[in-house]
Amino acid sequence: MEQQKIKGEVAASVAADLRERDRRDRTRAASPLQAAADAVVIDSTKLAEDEVLARVEELAVSRLEK
Repeated sequence: MEQQKIKGEVAASVAADLRERDRRDRTRAASPLQAAADAVVIDSTKLAEDEVLARVEELAVSRLEK
């Protein structure tokens, strides 16, 4: 919401819509959305875009070095 400069009731509505979409995707009968068993999950809740990118780059480099 911060990145898009959305606040107030609009932000609450957008957040609710995203939560509902994610719930539907996780619970659908055909091909429910799930992380792969070997996936690395990065919680970007409190990270800036460049911090997320830096973590992804670190993971990629560490995997390539193996």
